[in-house]
Amino acid sequence: MKGKTYIEIAHTLNLKVKSVDNALQRIKRKLETHLNGYKSLT
Repeated sequence: MKGKTYIEIAHTLNLKVKSVDNALQRIKRKLETHLNGYKSLT
């Protein structure tokens, strides 16, 4: 989905734009948490 807007992703997956936004925000937070945990180990 690289380079796609939230609207395009929502249309492709037959979801509401807000659902796509929420899912991507959750993923970003989880990734940030994991990366911060990894950095503290180095």
